[in-house]
Amino acid sequence: MHCGQHRYPDPFKTGAFETNDSGEAVCEVCQMRTPYVYNGPFYALENVEVICPWCIKNGAAAKKFDGSFQDAGSCEVVADKSFLES
Repeated sequence: MHCGQHRYPDPFKTGAFETNDSGEAVCEVCQMRTPYVYNGPFYALENVEVICPWCIKNGAAAKKFDGSFQDAGSCEVVADKSFLES
């Protein structure tokens, strides 16, 4: 199953995404039904329950809710700057 390219080695195996077998999940960003639901942290003022992988990849989720997928307070300094390159 292809759900966009993410930096997770295997987003389903790591638990970052789960399959929505019921077909009832609707992404709160794009309002489309999604077979995949993000299962990780999302820091925003609103409590967002369902985000599809496409809205994460294209930045729409972060933009719509002025949110972040990483808590800036828990980030560490990266010694090897090559890890920061896309």
